[in-house]
Amino acid sequence: MNKILLFSLFVGCVVSVNAQTSVNQKTVKETAAVSKSISFDEFCLKNATQIIVETSKSIKVTGSVPALDTKIATYKDYGVVLKENEAQYFTIEGSTNLLKVESLYRLRLMYNQTTK
Repeated sequence: MNKILLFSLFVGCVVSVNAQTSVNQKTVKETAAVSKSISFDEFCLKNATQIIVETSKSIKVTGSVPALDTKIATYKDYGVVLKENEAQYFTIEGSTNLLKVESLYRLRLMYNQTTK
């Protein structure tokens, strides 16, 4: 009787582990498929800009940009061209914050990390 109970418990554990492994593998594959489905251009549109509070006087401000809705505005909306090796900083009209535009180099690094 104890052997049957022990065997049933063992089979139940094996089935449970196999089912969980299958679910985890499927989730990993779905996540990879979603992140690989975004092109580099789309990634840049979503991730090239960020609003920062100026904390250092050593930041080289490139110019100024109009105040836009930062949740939906992209670097193209601001009229900025991405540079290969240089992050750009712009003052935002009517604000004390800065708009930071990442370099293409950093954007490629970030993109490669998300699509692994």
